[in-house]
This record gives sequence, C-alpha cells and structure tokens, in this order.
Amino acid sequence: MALVGALATGCTTTIAGNPSAAGEREPVPGPDPEAETTATLDDPTIAVAKRVEGVDFCALLTPDDIAQATGLTQEGAPASSFLCAIDYVEGGFVFVSDLGAASGEPAEVAGNSAVVVRADDASCQVTVALGPDAAQGNVLDVDTSLFTEPPVPVCDGVLELARRAFDRLPPG
Repeated sequence: MALVGALATGCTTTIAGNPSAAGEREPVPGPDPEAETTATLDDPTIAVAKRVEGVDFCALLTPDDIAQATGLTQEGAPASSFLCAIDYVEGGFVFVSDLGAASGEPAEVAGNSAVVVRADDASCQVTVALGPDAAQGNVLDVDTSLFTEPPVPVCDGVLELARRAFDRLPPG
C-alpha cells in the first residue's frame, strides 16, 4: 500500500546500477555457470561488516525488488518464522535467512565474499559473508526455487536480491 501511495504522489527512488532504456536496473551478472572453482566462507574477504541479529528478514526485500531483479511477482504477504518465505505468483519461492551454504562457486556482494550453489536451472542459493566469523553462521542467505521457466537466469536474479537485502542490513 505504501508503494502505491509513493507512486501516486510521484515520488522516485534512485537505485545505483546501470539504467536500461526503460529506466530499470539491468540484471547484475551472476557467477560463471561453467566455473568449476569451489569457494568456502572459512576466511572471507569483508569490505563491509553487517549483522543479522534482530533483523526481520521479510523487511529486506520488497515486491518491487523481486520484480526488478527476477521479473517475477510476489504473491501475498511473506511468511516469517526463523526465515522469510516469499511465494511467486508464477510458481516458486524465495527464502531469506541466516542459514547458508558452506561452499559453492565464488562470488562477491559489496566486496564481501559470497558463494553460489546451483541445484539446477530453476534453483539457486547465494550466501554472503557478513563478518570474519561467516563460517560460524554470520551470513545472509537468499535461496530460490522456481516451478516455471525463469524470465532471467535464476542465479543472476538471486544474486541481485542478495545485493539488495545486504544493502538493507545494519552495520556489523
């Protein structure tokens, strides 16, 4: 409802990135799907320390974030418990939590080490180190599975969602 009100009053928000012809952000390229390198978060690079203690994971992503990053539409309100579960109208879901992968393809979010795990063309998990203690669970995790053909490569969208959620975390 607040988003509708902001749009109706003509408010705009500037989001850093490469603008496309339509004024939206271009997708941020994900890790190379052919990469065979495995990374861990045992000794991560931390450019910006963040924390998840006391964070409402459902407040980290908006329906607009999901639409811009993935081309998908959020269905209903997110469900929150120890993680945030957001359903897609098109079929599938995204989880946001601090339950992350131990290893995967190397990536980075805001200069912090991250790992990407691809289960298949419709599932992807991005885990971002939030501090030097990432191996002990100080991480942000964004994980999605789709039941339909994704409009953009699934890991590109999930990596962008991880970047957006990371930007909203408090300093560590």
